[in-house]
Amino acid sequence: MPGIRGDAGGSRNRVARRPGKILVDAQMSPALAAWLRAHGHDAQAVREVGLREANAALRAWLEPRLPGIVQLVAQGSRLVEVI
Repeated sequence: MPGIRGDAGGSRNRVARRPGKILVDAQMSPALAAWLRAHGHDAQAVREVGLREANAALRAWLEPRLPGIVQLVAQGSRLVEVI
């Protein structure tokens, strides 16, 4: 199936794993997380956990620092720490 990848060695001799949590990206509908939960998966949409707004907060924090970052890169800095 395109876009699906699994362990090429099969599942023999594997240690049983605890199911992971699924975080549905902001570009996807929150209905997908609800559908996954209805089918027994531990899933949440980023909108449900408040992470969608985090992008705007990060942008607001980074914007005034961006000119300094660009200047350091233009001067040849290969590593810029933003604090």
